[in-house]
Amino acid sequence: MSQWLTIILSISLLGFFISTLYINVKAGRWKTLIIHVVILGVIILILNRVFKFPQIITTMGPGQETIIIIFCYICMVIGMSAQYLYQQAQSDNDRIKIKMAPLLMPIFVSPIVFIPLLAIIQDIPMGSGALTKSRLMLYFIAFQNGFFWKEIFEKQRQRILNNSNTS
Repeated sequence: MSQWLTIILSISLLGFFISTLYINVKAGRWKTLIIHVVILGVIILILNRVFKFPQIITTMGPGQETIIIIFCYICMVIGMSAQYLYQQAQSDNDRIKIKMAPLLMPIFVSPIVFIPLLAIIQDIPMGSGALTKSRLMLYFIAFQNGFFWKEIFEKQRQRILNNSNTS
């Protein structure tokens, strides 16, 4: 991970920690605070294991392509979950109600959404660093593909229908 990306990520994680601490302590939501701190710890642990965060690394070893593909898939699934939670938050209800079937439904179509992303992954050179600007952009694209999975799935479905109609 480059020095600037390490600094930006560290500031973002610190900002998340401070904001969740402030909001939950002020509201007296101690269980939510503990959950957020545990999630933050898991994120930092994953970043440490995958990218050796906060150590600055400029080269990658063999087998990193598989890790990048897995990490992109995880980013996409997180985007799918974020889209579900975003829709729940937009509803008029005061509380977010999580139903497992609609939350898990995108995972069943995730290979269809992931195929175009996999093509992009293979075009990015693997030896250019553990977390370069291009890879960071790739992770954001993976999250975005997950967030807009319904639109991407619909486009893929239309493309398949158009190809079958022309045959």
